[in-house]
Amino acid sequence: MVKSAPKIDQRTATEITEQLQELLLEYAPTWQEFEVDPVTGKRLPKKGSISAALIGTFARFAEIIIERLNQVPDKNFLAFLDLLGASRLPPQAARTPLTFSLAAGSTVDVVVPVGTQVAAPPAEGEKDPVIFETEAELVVTAAQLTSVFVQEPQQDTWSDRTGWLTTGTATAGFVFHGDAGVEHSLYLACDDLFTLPVAKTVTLTIQSEEAQRLAGLPLTWSYWDGKDWQPLSVSNIAENNQNWQVSIPNFPVPIKQIINGVEASWLKVALNQSLIFGSPPLPKIQGITTRVSVTQSNLLPDLGFTNSSPLDLTKDFFPFGENPRLSDTLYLASQEVLAKAGARVTVNIALNETVPVNSENEVELAFDTWDGKAWQPLLVTPSSLATAKFSQSGSITFTLPNQIGLGEVNGKNNYWIRVRIVRGNYGTGTSSQPPTFTTLRQEIRENTEQIIVNSSRGFMPGDRIQIATGTNTQEVRTIGVVNTSNNSLTLTEALQSPHPVGTGVWLISNTLSPPLLKSLTLSYTYNATQSLSACQTYNNFTYIQQKEQPFIPFESLTESHPSLYLGFTLPQNRSNFPNRPLSLFGEHLTFAISRNA
Repeated sequence: MVKSAPKIDQRTATEITEQLQELLLEYAPTWQEFEVDPVTGKRLPKKGSISAALIGTFARFAEIIIERLNQVPDKNFLAFLDLLGASRLPPQAARTPLTFSLAAGSTVDVVVPVGTQVAAPPAEGEKDPVIFETEAELVVTAAQLTSVFVQEPQQDTWSDRTGWLTTGTATAGFVFHGDAGVEHSLYLACDDLFTLPVAKTVTLTIQSEEAQRLAGLPLTWSYWDGKDWQPLSVSNIAENNQNWQVSIPNFPVPIKQIINGVEASWLKVALNQSLIFGSPPLPKIQGITTRVSVTQSNLLPDLGFTNSSPLDLTKDFFPFGENPRLSDTLYLASQEVLAKAGARVTVNIALNETVPVNSENEVELAFDTWDGKAWQPLLVTPSSLATAKFSQSGSITFTLPNQIGLGEVNGKNNYWIRVRIVRGNYGTGTSSQPPTFTTLRQEIRENTEQIIVNSSRGFMPGDRIQIATGTNTQEVRTIGVVNTSNNSLTLTEALQSPHPVGTGVWLISNTLSPPLLKSLTLSYTYNATQSLSACQTYNNFTYIQQKEQPFIPFESLTESHPSLYLGFTLPQNRSNFPNRPLSLFGEHLTFAISRNA
């Protein structure tokens, strides 16, 4: 557009009239044909007077002269162009962009032929409309332009320019310039291990021929919490150039999310550097395995039964009942501990040491677990032989087999182990008989045959007694002589261990005395290694399920030059894109594109 020349004189007729009135007051003080404006207070010629007519006429003629004077620069400019040999363009038809739209709900494309006339409203002061004709054939399609994206491979950037489609929110921008980094990510899933609902350490072993180079990349590890990707702290160990280990302590349980049609608990590995087109490719991955390590201690079982009677495991209980017999069974269930095949499990028992356990009859207990079809025996390692009989506090450790299954015990579905009395007993009689009990009044040293107790009442020669019940120094002896005058008991065999004052002395002569547990808890260590359940890469704005190995986790864009992508949508009952040239109009640029079927 050509700029207009500046005006030499910018005054109008109104301004000239005001100047004449001011000059009249100065040079003709006797002039009386005026009136005072009540608003501005200025003196104005009286309406209808000769002065008003003369002043108005003079102001108008002066305005006409000023308008012609202001055209002098344009005339001089035209004279200058004449000297250069330039001339004005001949008259041309007016051109304007037109937008054709389909009727609401239409799904059929319409062709607007060349020369189609369109009428514009008449200009001001005219009666006839302005007629325009289309210059080329136009396809009015039901396909709608809904997305605009820019990709700049040389910078590894992109931009969402969909806002250009909405006039009210459109912002100016460079067509082929990206303002955000392109995402390059690796998504890993191993649901069996990632979803374990306990504190755990997850270790990924990544096999690559360039493991050290892969480990040196700037990566961000994160998991999905249901709202956003949350970062994880990891430690990298590249033992050699073949294996790269990534350890993630306190790995949380990722919320399941659908990515590329696959629902899983995903671990995301994002590359934090640009991949410029044409740069050397990053290392390939030959394989990935996942290992989890879990250690939990002092967990209370979910359920417990003695035969068919439920147990309250939060207080003292008889594991085999108060009158245990052969084949009586203790059942223990734990969803967390006993469901993990191959876990190393420890049963921790603490006896109520105020109640002695009769273990003279060589009690033998058997441990089994349910594999989903049958009870399978467990090979146990007790902290002592007495602990294996539940006659002394301690621990019993075993390894769960590779096959574990849910089982029903007394109407309860869970993962179970059982402990059975398979030989011997805990004495005869009834446990309702009141126990005879006293404590040492004097300290006993090693190889002592006589002990001094606080009361010898109820003890007779020939009775068997138990000293330091439930401890590592527990001993069973037979009474030879009872002296009630000084409350001494002479034993038929000397005691082997020293015992302090206050140690309990129990009468156990052939009475039933089953174990009474103060607490029973479970501890376990679980280590498992599995292959990934799903693996996907996200590069070039595309997810790829990596079912075959090796694969490249991070790749640059496939385009070599900046590109503009236009995304169209079709009506619901349309599946074919029109095989015709389409026209697009932009505020500053016009594109013509076509798509062949």
